[in-house]
Amino acid sequence: AYDFASEGSEEIQEDNKTLINASVLGLIFEKINGYKDGSFYTPSFITMYMCKETIRRAVVQKFNETKGWNCLEFDELYNAIEDKTEANAIINSLKICDPAVGSGHFLVSALNELIAIKHDLKILMDASGKRLKEYQMDIVNDELIISDEDGVPFTYNPKSGESQRVQETLFHEKQTIIENCLFGVDINPNSVKICRLRLWIELLKNAYYKSTDKSRLVPTLETLPNIDINIKCGNSLIARFGLDADLKKALKQSKWNIESYKLAVDTYRNAESKEQKKDMERLIADIKGNFRSEISINDPKKLSLEKKKGELFNYTQQVGLFERNKKEQTAWNKIVNTLAAEVKKLEIDIEEIKSNAIYENAFEWRFEFPEVLNDAGDFVGFDVVIGNPPYIRHEEITYLKPQLEKDFVVFNSSADILTYFFELGNKVLRTKGMLSFIVSNKFLKVTYGEKLRSYLMKNTSLNQVIEFDKVNLFEEATVKTAIIDFTKDSPSNTFTYIDILQLPDEMENTVKLLGQEIEQTFTNGSPWIFQSDELSIISKKIAEKGKALSEWDLKIYRGLLTGLNEAFIIDEESKNELEKESLISEQIIKPLFRGREIDKYFSKTSSSYIIATFPSLKLEIDNFPAIKNRLFSFGKSRLDQSGDVGSRKKTLNKWFETQDATAYWAEFNKPKLIWKRIGSKLRFSYDESGTYTLDSTCIATGSHLKYLVGVLNSKLIESELNRYAPKTGTGDLIISVQALSPLRIPVPTDYEELQMNIVVDEILRLKQADASADTSVLEREIDLMVYALYGLTEEEIGVVEGS
Repeated sequence: AYDFASEGSEEIQEDNKTLINASVLGLIFEKINGYKDGSFYTPSFITMYMCKETIRRAVVQKFNETKGWNCLEFDELYNAIEDKTEANAIINSLKICDPAVGSGHFLVSALNELIAIKHDLKILMDASGKRLKEYQMDIVNDELIISDEDGVPFTYNPKSGESQRVQETLFHEKQTIIENCLFGVDINPNSVKICRLRLWIELLKNAYYKSTDKSRLVPTLETLPNIDINIKCGNSLIARFGLDADLKKALKQSKWNIESYKLAVDTYRNAESKEQKKDMERLIADIKGNFRSEISINDPKKLSLEKKKGELFNYTQQVGLFERNKKEQTAWNKIVNTLAAEVKKLEIDIEEIKSNAIYENAFEWRFEFPEVLNDAGDFVGFDVVIGNPPYIRHEEITYLKPQLEKDFVVFNSSADILTYFFELGNKVLRTKGMLSFIVSNKFLKVTYGEKLRSYLMKNTSLNQVIEFDKVNLFEEATVKTAIIDFTKDSPSNTFTYIDILQLPDEMENTVKLLGQEIEQTFTNGSPWIFQSDELSIISKKIAEKGKALSEWDLKIYRGLLTGLNEAFIIDEESKNELEKESLISEQIIKPLFRGREIDKYFSKTSSSYIIATFPSLKLEIDNFPAIKNRLFSFGKSRLDQSGDVGSRKKTLNKWFETQDATAYWAEFNKPKLIWKRIGSKLRFSYDESGTYTLDSTCIATGSHLKYLVGVLNSKLIESELNRYAPKTGTGDLIISVQALSPLRIPVPTDYEELQMNIVVDEILRLKQADASADTSVLEREIDLMVYALYGLTEEEIGVVEGS
């Protein structure tokens, strides 16, 4: 038989070939449909670890709150539990939500974990209250594996009373958990269908036969309940109504109450026919529609509009006995104009909410899940929010930007959409609820994550940060990831941090072995840089001894952006032809370094040139006929993109001009530092040749350049930038102006600068004579100079160099 498992588990599957591993559905969905939505199939060892770590902590929290206990660890619950029925009820009251549920991988993991928790606490019981104590339950590759006391995998045999008992117990336990504990939302209707199907298959695995006629013993398969109602389609980030929208007035005006709403949902799950199911669907839609209408009537904006209209009516319709003097008339006009403007704005806002297409698939957390509302209709929230939010850049969802800016305090116009799921998750959690997300780790260090970092520090208590910065967790995505785990509580002083250096077979022991306690010292949204105590001491020395580059006598610029490289960049042969045809052409043809030609200390000889028709030069193209003809040959329409903000060229340039205004073009003619903005290695080059560079590089002009090129190429600075500079998905460093500006470098004495310059000059002399010259001895001398500048000890140098 073919093994349908999405991940290898031969020793398990061999004895269980008849069961299809439902996770294959998620894998197939991702391959076919997921990438364009920013969705990626999360490896099983990750979902297993996140669910076990987060849900077990939530279970401890639930027991402590319900029973007034003070258990710190999960294992303490076993000795504290006396009433197994009550303990089951407490666990069944947990509410777990994935707000970007995808194919449902996390919810299936959560389902298995809750069964395993009941087994570990010895409270997994059949309908008569008898424990399943003869069985071992383990989660392997995200599959719940049940075996007897001899280690033989459980298989259902309807002719065996014991087998029937186990199968029925597992079916009803799964049904209870799916109906009461698991909730999901996704914007993609296909995701929702796959997720529902996966949960349904998990239930189907333990479907059992029952006899409807005792005398004839005719077996009938147990009817499967309608478990689809907890998995809903919608944009979980967008809602018309806030979580604090008042349902109390709606309930007073409505013929429905929260109890009737919950009853309708429960009846839907166990509808005995399609007709009854449809009746319940209509009833639930009617209740939710009623809530919407009543909330809308009592919407603060509408109430404010009616109030303002009333005030405006009173001012404009009242007739006084005496005419107003000039001062009174001015004051009256001011009040009327202000009220009229406020009325108009409120009317526009309300109409926009009514007609805005953004709200077509808005998800109303306020009343979509009655299970997380109390009897008064207040939104209580979930115990656990878990998942893998989509990785989508703002450029792909520009239509949502205005709404996201209005609704989220962590908004940043260049952020990834995943940042909003943290704030959403925290909002829909109940107090002391737990969140665990696996996300791109870029937000930890880059500028767009500043507001989110600040939000998390102020509004949550971090539990864990696990970085996969040096490994690729997702086969089809090069993005580097991290698991972020927090509690909705007052900020704590410490959390666990681990940097995964290679993919582990099992996460739990890896974290226990390598996890270290980190103090929360981050402030004001500063980058989150995690390091050992030794590295912390080194970083402190760098901070104390150095001065931020942004405070040096330097001007830092990005290289040139042409708008159409194939038109503006030429080789030596084309340059010679253009200059032969018109000698004046050499005035605007400049030597050019491409990114690949930038090396440490010295850049290779340029073989490329740029036609420098910068707008700031205010050139008359007719004075350069050869260049005009060349550029025109690429098609005026390709170059003339004036005013077209959707194109690459967003300036008001003339058709023959480069995209950049580049008013700083003269800086390229000065002595300068050059470096690639993105690269696997740091390469800072010193140049006095007047060569221009492309936007894949940055340049710096000013004072102390030779000294700086030595320091910046040193092992210590490479180590420092590798720790805190942002990285691409493939692990390349992003050395932008923003990344380099805060770097702290010691201001040298005249003697220190002279010593550095002597060594740098010797390296440059050797490289000019032979670009491949071995200068490693001289570079080592610079490394030692830099260590001395920062006052590092031999032991600290060993930490930097890993020796």
